[in-house]
Amino acid sequence: MAYTSFIAARKFTRIICAISLTFMMFFSITTYASESVKGKRYEIPEGGFVNNFTTEELDTYLNKLEKAVKNDDFDEIAQLVSYPLTFNMTIKDKSELKQMYPQIFNDVVKKAAIEGKIAELNSSLVILEAGNTEVDSGMIRFDPRDGISSIEEGLSPVKNPTKKINGKRYKIPKGGFSDTSITTKILDTYLNKLEKAVKNDDFDEIAQLVSYPLTFNMTIKDKSELKQMYPIIFNDVVKKAAIEEEVSEVGYRGLMIGDGTIWFDPKNGIFSINDPGK
Repeated sequence: MAYTSFIAARKFTRIICAISLTFMMFFSITTYASESVKGKRYEIPEGGFVNNFTTEELDTYLNKLEKAVKNDDFDEIAQLVSYPLTFNMTIKDKSELKQMYPQIFNDVVKKAAIEGKIAELNSSLVILEAGNTEVDSGMIRFDPRDGISSIEEGLSPVKNPTKKINGKRYKIPKGGFSDTSITTKILDTYLNKLEKAVKNDDFDEIAQLVSYPLTFNMTIKDKSELKQMYPIIFNDVVKKAAIEEEVSEVGYRGLMIGDGTIWFDPKNGIFSINDPGK
């Protein structure tokens, strides 16, 4: 009986020791992990940052950004931006389009809608900047049955008019368009409606020629342009990201805040903002 009690006590002691050891190891690992990112919104990659930022540069920049955004200090924020700044946002419906209409359908975009060459890019139809013939990126991406799905603002209008071929702004690719259901009749009907609506500045008609959600990519060239767009660009979602969200490095693309809401270089500033929507 005494021997059995002795064995049971030994087993109990071993269990307690094992639990204590595991408990101690857990806390030592947890403490180490928290110390590596203590007080920071980022972790340092092995070998350091790809673009050789120092933690001092990064901390200084983030502290300035957080303070400026919390205080809604436009002048300070403007100094923390690297121009040109690209701004990408999503227009979810007609009411949002109405708010942004003057910025989205500016003179450059209108000129493209009326005169720009039509081409096919990655199985999608695009309207190029007026006078541009290089099919490397489209200013206006659209489907003649559903409408405009994306607008990328050009930097400046090209003065040379688009040459029409047999009265049309497009060539039919050999074998037809990738989407074989798009006929020249469907395309011509859509383009005629779009041209007329834009020439007449008919917002309601244009809104019907858009496929929602519409993505809009624009370039902010300087502080004065940023000031005009400031309430829209630095909305509550973007401000929250600037103040609170995690910072991480994505290879040579640079540092991002959140899931790519803000992209920046601590030496030069923010160079891209992607509004994830309200």
